[in-house]
Amino acid sequence: MCCTRQTVVSLWLFVVALCSVPSQAEWRWSSSSSSSFSDESSSFMNVMQRYLEIGDFQSINEALSGVQLVVPDPEPITTSILFTLTVEVTNLVCEQINIGDLQSNYNATNTEMNFEIELYPFAMTCTGNYAYSYGAFVANSGTLTATISDSRIQLGLGFTSPDFATTPPNATQVAQCAANLQIEQMSFSGNLDNTIANLFREGVEDLVSNGAQTALCEDASTAFSFLDDMIIKLNDVIGNLTEPITEEQLDPLRNERNLDVPADRRTALIQLKEGGGTISKTVQSLLDEADQMLGEMVTDPNNPGTQDLAVNVWLRDYLLDSNGRFTFNLAELGISSTMFKTHNKIFAVDIELNSFRIKGLDTLKVFNPLDRIGNHTIQNELAWEKLSLEIELVADFQTSTLPDTLLLSTKPVQGRETVTLSMDLQDVQVSLAALLALLEEEVGNTEIGSLLRLNYILPCMANSVAELAISGLGVSLGSLSDPVFSGIGSPGVSRLVSSVIQATFAMYKPLMIKSIPGAFQGPIRRMINKNYIEKNLADPSCSNIVQGNEASPYLDFRDLLHTRSEAIELGTSGSTPYGSTIALAWKFIQNWLLTPAEGSSDIPLNTRFIAPFTEKQSGVPGSIAYENALIDQKFALLDADVHFRVFDVYAEDLDTIGEPLSLLDTVQGEAHMINNVATVGVNKPLRAGAKINFQMDGSGVSIDDQMSVEIEAESLSLVLDLILNVMTDAFVQFPLKDISNVNCLMALLQPPSLDSRGARLKDGPMPYVLRNLTTSFAQLNLNVTCTDCKSEAMLKVAEHFSSAEGTQSGTDLAEGILDLLTETVGADFLALQLDRQIANARFKCPHHPDYNPASAERDFDDFDAVNREESLEFIISLAIAALALMIGVAVFMIIIRIFARRQHKKWLETISDSQALSVWKHQQKEKEVRTKMNATSSALYNSQAIPLIARILIPLVIVGCIGLFLAGHLSIAASVSLIISLAEQEYRNDSFFEFSIATGTINLWKAGGYELAILIILFSGVWPYLKQTMSLILWFVPPSVVSVEKRGRTFLWLDFLAKWSMVDIFTLMVSLVAFRTTVQSPNGGILPDDLYNIEIMVIPKLGLFANFIAQIVSQVSSHYIIHYHVKAVDESRKRLRQPTARMDGEETGNESLISIANSREPVSLSTTAYRRPHRGDNKALVARLFVSPLLLLSGAVVVAFVVAGCVLPSFSAEVMGFFGIAVELGKGSDTEAVTDYSLFKMIEILFKQASYSGDVGDYIGLGALSALLIASVCIIPVLQTAILLYSWLASMNQARRKRLVFFNDILQAWQYTEVYALSVVVGSWQLGNISYYMVNIYCDQLNELKSLFSQLVYFGVIEPDDAQCFLVEAQAQTGFFFIAAGSILLALMNTFISKAANHYLRDNIEKPSLSGIEPKTQVDPDELKEEIDPIPILFTDEFRFCLRRTLGELQSAETGQSEMSYPDD
Repeated sequence: MCCTRQTVVSLWLFVVALCSVPSQAEWRWSSSSSSSFSDESSSFMNVMQRYLEIGDFQSINEALSGVQLVVPDPEPITTSILFTLTVEVTNLVCEQINIGDLQSNYNATNTEMNFEIELYPFAMTCTGNYAYSYGAFVANSGTLTATISDSRIQLGLGFTSPDFATTPPNATQVAQCAANLQIEQMSFSGNLDNTIANLFREGVEDLVSNGAQTALCEDASTAFSFLDDMIIKLNDVIGNLTEPITEEQLDPLRNERNLDVPADRRTALIQLKEGGGTISKTVQSLLDEADQMLGEMVTDPNNPGTQDLAVNVWLRDYLLDSNGRFTFNLAELGISSTMFKTHNKIFAVDIELNSFRIKGLDTLKVFNPLDRIGNHTIQNELAWEKLSLEIELVADFQTSTLPDTLLLSTKPVQGRETVTLSMDLQDVQVSLAALLALLEEEVGNTEIGSLLRLNYILPCMANSVAELAISGLGVSLGSLSDPVFSGIGSPGVSRLVSSVIQATFAMYKPLMIKSIPGAFQGPIRRMINKNYIEKNLADPSCSNIVQGNEASPYLDFRDLLHTRSEAIELGTSGSTPYGSTIALAWKFIQNWLLTPAEGSSDIPLNTRFIAPFTEKQSGVPGSIAYENALIDQKFALLDADVHFRVFDVYAEDLDTIGEPLSLLDTVQGEAHMINNVATVGVNKPLRAGAKINFQMDGSGVSIDDQMSVEIEAESLSLVLDLILNVMTDAFVQFPLKDISNVNCLMALLQPPSLDSRGARLKDGPMPYVLRNLTTSFAQLNLNVTCTDCKSEAMLKVAEHFSSAEGTQSGTDLAEGILDLLTETVGADFLALQLDRQIANARFKCPHHPDYNPASAERDFDDFDAVNREESLEFIISLAIAALALMIGVAVFMIIIRIFARRQHKKWLETISDSQALSVWKHQQKEKEVRTKMNATSSALYNSQAIPLIARILIPLVIVGCIGLFLAGHLSIAASVSLIISLAEQEYRNDSFFEFSIATGTINLWKAGGYELAILIILFSGVWPYLKQTMSLILWFVPPSVVSVEKRGRTFLWLDFLAKWSMVDIFTLMVSLVAFRTTVQSPNGGILPDDLYNIEIMVIPKLGLFANFIAQIVSQVSSHYIIHYHVKAVDESRKRLRQPTARMDGEETGNESLISIANSREPVSLSTTAYRRPHRGDNKALVARLFVSPLLLLSGAVVVAFVVAGCVLPSFSAEVMGFFGIAVELGKGSDTEAVTDYSLFKMIEILFKQASYSGDVGDYIGLGALSALLIASVCIIPVLQTAILLYSWLASMNQARRKRLVFFNDILQAWQYTEVYALSVVVGSWQLGNISYYMVNIYCDQLNELKSLFSQLVYFGVIEPDDAQCFLVEAQAQTGFFFIAAGSILLALMNTFISKAANHYLRDNIEKPSLSGIEPKTQVDPDELKEEIDPIPILFTDEFRFCLRRTLGELQSAETGQSEMSYPDD
């Protein structure tokens, strides 16, 4: 039975369209024999045959179960058997189609290709209508059913070409269509006689078979008509791609030569080779680095020990997926992917090219990138041994929906299949040349915001492009492997499609290989230039990102640095306001440089960036070196020339960055916060070193040493967390030309609000906030060697640095330095510098609207100079206590005086007229005596009672004292000596600073020490000269001008106040020891012991010694002057037969003394009775019982306090400023630069000062000062205490007591406890000012240093007291309080006992004779009483609370009667 080819074609098309069962199987087909087209062989044969397994088409058969094949009505059959029998079949429909197995093969020559398909067994069931007529009377009709099984269908397709090697197929046809349809069973329905049925059964079977065959073949022609369309379209494409390569096409510089830019304007283009502006040089540098980085051989981190091209490593780690493939997804790139689309009477098919996958891009064997063959042209040469290409197709299909469809289905069949076509490309070579004619100025003006979206980069760069094109695209293949087809679920259909594809590939393969070079060099290159480059450049839609707003004016780093999904996880809306360019670039940097390979801890940054970059600089990966001098300074230090050099600086193993490592790490919920962690020296220490040369020549010092210093640091880590407020508007408007301008980069930050000094205002906008800054390292090793050391000490330094102790100390010191640096960086001090730079940055940035070079260097006001705030609490407390004491004493004396006057008035009221007359006569007698004495006495210089030698020497001594004082005040009083010991060599400057008391006072006033300057002026400048002048005048002035009584009192006051002139000398002595400062190298530290030593000391000079001698001579001469004054008065009284004069002006009487008891017998002050003359009775007072024990206790306390005050520290001196820091470093990190000084330690230091100079005069002078100090403060107070107690307790006569009183007055004049205490107070108060003008003033002459100090203090980096080079602050200590308390208690004892002794002597003076004294006229007794002068305040008045009444009455020694007392002057 004959059959048609249409059945096979239709069914084959259904197999292609309806395969829906997925399969992971991949079928590879290989030809049993093959040959290629060539000029030598005109034919080839590639036969492939495959027998299918049962069940291969099960899924297809299930899909075909609901499909109906419509068979056109066949022509009726007519035959004559007696009558004419006419049989016709209509409405024939076949269904239940089933395919059992399939065979296929193809064969070809150079001009023909035949493809054959055979289906066997094949089965289906057909139903239709039949009708017959037999003669004129017999006719009937009904339905029939025919079962077709075990049938065979053969289909042959033919393709022809003049020559497949050069020409694609130009015709296709269904070469044959044969079907052997076996009707296994046929049944009829209706009134059909069996006899008649048997007559036309065979005719009906022929009609059914022939109709089905005819329908199938006609349908096959219709179905395969799309092949003609496909071949025409494919041939058009191949024809367009296949063109001969011209010489011009092979020239990659042709576009540059034909560049449509005037010659004079070409200099405005970016120059890729050399020359050009900043942008050109930047591009050239980037190209150099990229060429070097990508084209060199590096160690493959994924395969340790192997070398590979850097570009392969880059592709493998960043561009390719885990399977080593790179995917082009056409839909994501916005490229149309439709390959073929048809809809005929049988099916509708839409085939799209989904993606390309290329494997093997990381196997480049030749890579010559970025070869700048022209000033504007770059060429790249690439070659692979093999690339694997996978083409992914997506086919959408369904049964035809046309009205005249040949397939009827109750349920339309439709679906989608994704299939893959794979092949290998051998020996692939690519040469890509690109013309980059970019206008440099326009590129520089391109804003970052226009580049943030990938799809807008080219449109936004249009204004910058003079011409951009692919000028050369050479591609050649060695060979193509047979394609591999996979993805169809039905194995049978998959094999069939693979067979068809391989047959098609066999036709086109020779032509494809031959046409590829021309296709890429010609049409494909032009297509890329026109359809992509030119199209995008012509696209006017250049979009910028959204601008900043008031709610969010700053960049959100989460959106900027992350993809949309990552940004959402970090808490953003995911709107990607900044595009994806920076996020993709940052992701590339992270993957390429910061992320270790799987299973490895090595950071790629080391090998891919640091190692090649450093190797380019030094020739050694990971190392940098700078042979020239990094520091080369020559300067004068005091009197020596210093030359300091640091050279041959290097750093090694910089490529040891490791975990933890995190850069620009954003924080969830924090829009502007960036966290950074970096660690270097991981697994291998970071090493850095240099050579240091130090030369010093002058002042007896000669040093010339050269050392090599190397530091090894392990795991050096830096943590930096900060908030950056980058303004969005400024960022998106930032032009590329200013990308390297630091000021423009800083202008991106929110400018701070600053005051006139440049300090940030509170509550103002902030450019940044530093959240955390910490540094640490595991170990620091020091290696110091002497390369050319001339001093033994430097050799010791090298040995020490290399020791374990030095290494550990170095680690501790380095940690401290790092902590200090991080604290300083994190402090407001550094913020001030940054804020000023940021505030000024916009004025220095050319593209900023506020750009103004004239105001770029904005001047800020200087910070207020550091005014050292003196702690006046102690001084104020002392002043309050002293004032309270003085007020108390004054109030007490006023009360006593008022009380005494009142008692005087009461006494006058109680005495009789005769008694009043007697008192009046006595006072008149005293006045008469004084008048006669003043009239008859001469000046002291002319007094015969005084030896001639004394009368001559005293004035000369006074004048000499004045000369000594002038010498002491005008001559150099002291000098500051500076001694520097370095490397066992000593530098000395004995006159670093010199001053006299006069110049020192002036400088002290200028330095702000007004109080001390005034004290010095009063105590040293005015008082000594005033005292000597007054003494000299009183020596020569006769009593007629200055009475004897007034002269005596004046001499006593001058003597009493004389010792207070020693305040300035004692203060200077306090300064001498306080300024003794020693800076020494720390023992057991990073430096060897005694490497250096700096000493500052104050050495007394002639001025101090002259002043000291003048004070001593003045005080001694004062005692002699008083002695001679008393002697002259006594001589005058002898002449007048009057009682002798006491030193204090009171009369004691040394002749005819009358005692209430017995003047000849010894009397104790503790038991004697003290008369009360104003009481007018004979009752006296005696000391209470507790007074003597109290005085004994007080004496013991005074001695204990004085001894404790001398032994314990009286004051402490703290060195501050840079010197103080150096002192603390030498003493140890936990020790402050504070030294306690007792009186004995002061003496020890003074003798050390003398030993320093080694001069005998210094020993004598400082020894005398020390002797005076210890005698007047420690010895004399104890001796005076003993004398006072002895005077109170011991019984003695009046003469001895008078001598004892005189001796006590001398001791009182020479005990200096209160003077020393006041000196400590003054030193504590003013020592800082003294140190300022002595040393620190030299630092303040450097304005920059002064300003730096002010800023450091303002921001709390250092304390105000450390804001200078040198400052010494003194503070009173325990010893001072003991001395002060002892001096006060001693003063009370001295006042009490001295008053008691004077009262006792007064009570026992001789009463003058009252005869011959009468009033001039008779006066009223009351008026006479008014003329009686009140008696002075006596011991019994001041210390009444310490006295009690006697039990009996006082009796006159002569009469035994009660004696009436009378007042005295």
